[in-house]
Amino acid sequence: MNPVFVPFNPDQAPRLAIESALADLPPETCPHHPGEILKLDRDRSLYDFGYSNKLMFTADRDADERGRCNLTIQMRGVKPPPHATRPAHLDVSPAGLLAEWAATLPADRAPLAALASLRSEWPFPRPTGAEFWVLRAEFMACPACWLARCGVPPILQRAAFERFDTRGGVLAGHLAKCREFAASPRGFLRFTGPVGNGKDFLAVAICRAVLGRMTPFFLSHERLMVLHRARYGRGDDCENETTAPALPVIEACQEADLLVLADLSRNQHGRDEEGVLHAIISHRYDHYLPTIVSVNVPDKELPSLVGSAVYDRLEEGKFAKLEFALPSLRPAMNSAYLAAPPPPPARGRPYFK
Repeated sequence: MNPVFVPFNPDQAPRLAIESALADLPPETCPHHPGEILKLDRDRSLYDFGYSNKLMFTADRDADERGRCNLTIQMRGVKPPPHATRPAHLDVSPAGLLAEWAATLPADRAPLAALASLRSEWPFPRPTGAEFWVLRAEFMACPACWLARCGVPPILQRAAFERFDTRGGVLAGHLAKCREFAASPRGFLRFTGPVGNGKDFLAVAICRAVLGRMTPFFLSHERLMVLHRARYGRGDDCENETTAPALPVIEACQEADLLVLADLSRNQHGRDEEGVLHAIISHRYDHYLPTIVSVNVPDKELPSLVGSAVYDRLEEGKFAKLEFALPSLRPAMNSAYLAAPPPPPARGRPYFK
């Protein structure tokens, strides 16, 4: 975004002018997901302002052989730690900062009666005719970009409660239950039924709703097993010269704030599958971590699919079991699928490598 020029007033603390300028900014949309409105990151914007702008005090001094002496005080001073996002000098006027600085000078440098000017200075082009601070507004990643970092595929990144098709009200109760879960995630929320009914859509809509409070992790069962089996024979300390140690996918599933485990019907009947599911579900059950499980088979087939130990834990920790028993919507969405734009490039670092 282009710099925002904030009027410079030596007798006014910068924060008031900055807050006013930020409030007047027009909405900004995500370049990767048109239609997604970016949320202003007020703390980062203030931090960037305090670190980038500086004050220049210019005074006439007889001691200077050129007749002038430029006295500079940088607003940023010593770089604050990463989480110090509200520099104290934003609440002090430039004239007040000058007085504080002058009071620290030795006696032989203290006289500033011949102060010639007080102005702002920054490393950006300056508009003509007035003095300005320069503010670069910082925005947070849009929800769709955050969902991409959480493992959600492009086709589901726009999923939201308000975009869910309740099929003429038939699934309105399911939508209400999902909103309840998103308001206070706890236990296991289970979706069962045939494909194409919006189970994964609702799961991602829940993920969108909890962003900012927790970091969800979306993963299909098939992808889980592919990533887990890719580590066979590589050892637990898999790394190279340019990357940090890889985080095992099982550990990522165990520790996620909110886990979405999708498409459990895609079972390849490998000898390791029941053990992997047990390791994940048992850990999350033991630690009261909220989990969404999507299954494409009738609920009566689930014990044989996941094993009795896993099913037993899913039942005890059950928040709700939602049955989706309607025909698939996907055939009717063929034209919309082909007309969709290409997915945006991947952004951010995934949970694991």
